[in-house]
Amino acid sequence: MGLGEFRIVAFVMPMTAITNHIDEYVRIELLAITGGDIGAFHYGLGVIAVQARRLTDTMFMAAAKALAALSPARNDTGSNLLPPVTALREVSIAVARATAFQACKEGLTDLPEDEIDAAIHAKMWSPKYLPYRRTRARHDDRP
Repeated sequence: MGLGEFRIVAFVMPMTAITNHIDEYVRIELLAITGGDIGAFHYGLGVIAVQARRLTDTMFMAAAKALAALSPARNDTGSNLLPPVTALREVSIAVARATAFQACKEGLTDLPEDEIDAAIHAKMWSPKYLPYRRTRARHDDRP
């Protein structure tokens, strides 16, 4: 494997199924294992936003390519493979857009392409907090 090339294998299956065969995967540079079985899988933002009828391999590939395009290691092989947590919102949008546009291309959603961005933003959680205001003194605040 050349400099800057990565091999990633991700498993979504019971942990025992992985640990029984882990010796087959010792040469893999990154091994991502999730607990639980495929029945516990949750769809991503792009699938939910466009209400895709199903999730296909090509939609997974579109999501993976979108994430790979944002990898800091593309510009500096000494950098992290994944973008920083501080970029989570932008990464989530990019992955959701790629997935949603692929669903549209495959005819798996009734949402027109020009409405995808608005649908994604409408489904995103935005932290909005009311200002904190103490309504009464605490017991230990007394002089």
